[in-house]
Amino acid sequence: LLALSYAHQANLDLPSALDAARKATLIGENDSIAWARVSEMELAMGNIQRASKAIKRAQKQDASNPYVITQAGFIQLFRIKISNAKELFRQAIAQDSENPQAHLGLGLALLREGEMAQGRKQLEYATSLDPARSVVRSYLGRAYFEEKRDEEAATQWELAKQLDPNDPTPYFYEGVRKLFANDPIGAIEELEASRQLNNERALYRSETLLQSDAASRSATLARAYDEVGYDQGVLLSGWDALKNDPTSAEGHRLLADYYRGNSRYETARASELLQSQLWQPLSAYPLQPQLSETGISVVEGAGPQNPGFNEYHSLFTQDGVYGAVNGYGGSDNTWGDDLVGSFLAGPVAVSLGQYHFETDGWRENSGQEQDMYSGFIQWAPSPETSFQMETRKLSREFGDLAPRYFNDISIVDASDEQRELYRFGVYQKIGSYDLIATISKKNTAEYKFRTPFIFTVDESDHSKDATVELQILQIKDRSKLIFGVGGTNSKQENSEESYFENVVAPVVYVFDSAQSEVEDLDQRNSYFYYMRELGSLFDFEVGLAYDSMQWDSALLVRQSYIALDSNGNLLGELPLPNGEVETSQSFSQWSPKIGLGIKFDQNIQIRTAAYRTFRRAVAGEQFIEPAFFMGFPQFFEDEFGNDAKNFGVAVDFVSLSNIRSGLSYLRRLNSYLIAYDDISTNVKRSFLERKTFEDIASAYMIFSPSDSLLVSVDLNWDQLKSKDLAGLSNSNTNSLAYIDRYTAPVKLHLFSDSRASVLLSQTYFYQRIRELQGSSLTKKNAWISDMAFQYRFGTNQGAFKFGVNNILDESKEFISYNGSVLAFYPARYWYMSVNVNI
Repeated sequence: LLALSYAHQANLDLPSALDAARKATLIGENDSIAWARVSEMELAMGNIQRASKAIKRAQKQDASNPYVITQAGFIQLFRIKISNAKELFRQAIAQDSENPQAHLGLGLALLREGEMAQGRKQLEYATSLDPARSVVRSYLGRAYFEEKRDEEAATQWELAKQLDPNDPTPYFYEGVRKLFANDPIGAIEELEASRQLNNERALYRSETLLQSDAASRSATLARAYDEVGYDQGVLLSGWDALKNDPTSAEGHRLLADYYRGNSRYETARASELLQSQLWQPLSAYPLQPQLSETGISVVEGAGPQNPGFNEYHSLFTQDGVYGAVNGYGGSDNTWGDDLVGSFLAGPVAVSLGQYHFETDGWRENSGQEQDMYSGFIQWAPSPETSFQMETRKLSREFGDLAPRYFNDISIVDASDEQRELYRFGVYQKIGSYDLIATISKKNTAEYKFRTPFIFTVDESDHSKDATVELQILQIKDRSKLIFGVGGTNSKQENSEESYFENVVAPVVYVFDSAQSEVEDLDQRNSYFYYMRELGSLFDFEVGLAYDSMQWDSALLVRQSYIALDSNGNLLGELPLPNGEVETSQSFSQWSPKIGLGIKFDQNIQIRTAAYRTFRRAVAGEQFIEPAFFMGFPQFFEDEFGNDAKNFGVAVDFVSLSNIRSGLSYLRRLNSYLIAYDDISTNVKRSFLERKTFEDIASAYMIFSPSDSLLVSVDLNWDQLKSKDLAGLSNSNTNSLAYIDRYTAPVKLHLFSDSRASVLLSQTYFYQRIRELQGSSLTKKNAWISDMAFQYRFGTNQGAFKFGVNNILDESKEFISYNGSVLAFYPARYWYMSVNVNI
């Protein structure tokens, strides 16, 4: 039966191999080898708890057997009991000094503790004892890579490829090495080969673990795509990673980074980042504070918001102290920095971060200053359990940052915003189920001073939000099941005071208005998703979400309009409505979703989806519900309570020679209520339904004429139409009535063997906007030229970057998809940044 177990494993049938080993223990109940074999196969299937029980039975029968001792060492290693693991591996070596598996285990344990030289020596011993084993050479190459001995690492991975051409591991590691060596095009070739060979690891890994491997390979491939500017490849690979393994922290992080600098998807980005944190194993690298915040950018893609250079590709997780220093400077007295540091010690990881950014802006009163601080601690007592706590603080001061659509009239605007967030998260594996939960509390205070025309307006907004979310996930064969529930309570206090004084001698006219509102929102939600791979051709996904809310509001209005003489005596008073009105509303919605993906071969796939979404409120603007459905985003920067019916289709030519291209289109039908306070005759509150129609379309093509040059061409179209609301001015709706935008960027990315790269970009912008229904269209177009130079200091050591955006100094203000922020900086803007890893 033991021989049959090995035969099944050689035939890539791990469940049968495990079954045969279990039958062997029924016959040889006191056979330590049989129980150790069960433990080995349970570990291959990802069942650490069962593997632990089996190895305890083996130790009970014969605790001195080298095979038993070695397997027990690997169990301790998986459980992050590093000291225990080292002791067991040393015992096994003392029993059998020529045991390559024991030397391999000891090497991995030493590397985990940061003992690089000693760990590498043990891997060299293992390789000398089993020189024809591809996997051992791959691990030795990993150790050389961490010691920055790139040529020796590449040699080991090349030998591993020769020993086992079907093993994806050396291709994966070589892809990472080329990525750091400023050869992202070569890295893409290696990583794509690794992904195609993934199932050849079935000899050692269960189907579920192979899907997890595929997710990691897709995630790293996406990082290479990001380096060459292949944005759609990042999206597709990130989605593919989560399709294979929804628990992939790397996949979630990649999708978060894909949408950085895009104001339309800030909630989706922040949500993916939160999910990445909840699913991540112990991480040695800290998170930059600014990446978790939303609503802090005023120009698309501007500012020091790229991820840290060392966040993705350490091949070993090692105990020790880590840090990064990032500096940023540019035109208009712009400068910023972020300092992050962390340490990893056994089952505990701690990180701290600080971020500062300030600028004078592109015109008068467009400056801002931001300060952020963050702290994060994670404790993983076992691979099945993890706890984490996070705190963040944001302080932000800014002026008049809104785009000016039709004129250059300045409205003096000064704002101050303070945010504090506290969050607790947990991960727990229970059998075949994975569970994550998070509790977060956010306090926000915002003060704003405005002077529109003859008025002065003071606004004050305070809110306290608390959110609880729970998600349960099961991966079984080719299907994934996700179920989640959540709830949010939000309490807000908003006040506004308007004042003006007009002198028409000898009379002084004074208007004074004060409004205050207290709101209480209770919201509940639940959701269910089911994903299934139907053979090798189809991906099927369905979902259903339910949202309900109860909203209570109390509005108090006090206003007066009086006439005074020069001595301050009252001459007369105009009667104005004053009073209080209470409003209560309840609402619920079911949101069904269905999607289908078709793969014609390795080169072409089609995705289509129809899904409904509801824009709920949540503390920190972060959800743990899946942010994507069939590769299409679910969370948009919509108005609260927005009901969106989404219809999407995409065609992706994933790989055709050295050319990749694709098309995507998403139509959104939006509907939400606008609270309209009518105080012209008396104090009352009304609600009107606003409907908008949104089109989001893109086409892309990317090709590499040589190993050092990559060219990309894109065409993007955004259109937003709003139905007219009788009786409401545009200021009430807080949006333009019609937006039609086209952008067509052409980029050339050049890479050299000297670790330098150059990016040249030429983008055509065209926009048509209308303020109100029936008003005339305003049209603008411009060509924007950008360039950037980057030099990497060495493997995982940092980089220097210098660039100039808007080289031709275009001063027209072009807008984002909804007119809320600028599409590009409306002036010539130079910048440089330095990233140093410690």
